[in-house]
Amino acid sequence: MNRKLVLAFFLMIAMAVTLQVQGRALSRHAAAGILALEFAWTEDRFQDLMYRWLREDVLTNLWLDFLFIPAYGWFFRLAAQAQGPRLSAAWAKRFAWLAVVACLCDVCENGLLLARVYHEVRHGLLVPAALFAAIKFALLLCVLLFVLYGLIAGRKAAVPSVS
Repeated sequence: MNRKLVLAFFLMIAMAVTLQVQGRALSRHAAAGILALEFAWTEDRFQDLMYRWLREDVLTNLWLDFLFIPAYGWFFRLAAQAQGPRLSAAWAKRFAWLAVVACLCDVCENGLLLARVYHEVRHGLLVPAALFAAIKFALLLCVLLFVLYGLIAGRKAAVPSVS
């Protein structure tokens, strides 16, 4: 197994656990935690969440996410590239780039949310932030499905036929 891929996986898991532990306070007041803010869509929903949460907890979670982004980006990029020998090098490269684009969407989303939480801009940021979040998750789902397909196809190719 690829050492970089294993390292990227454990780094991603470590950052996910860190975010989960730090974000526990957010989950007490909204089951989805920070995801509720990512998909707030409206000023009323944003204000409702911010009323229930400590601003410092939200800011810490958003800033920590900037460490999670390269961790999951590196993992998904390597995982997609690893499917090249099983499926198609060209498609593996395309899906690896989708992981990078998802990370860029996450950076944009976080930037918009930080601007809103810091009160730099009061209106017009929540819908684009939610759209960036939706695109990010859609792209990561595509990469994940590609990787799973590659793993399943590779496994079937390795199993000899009984007929």
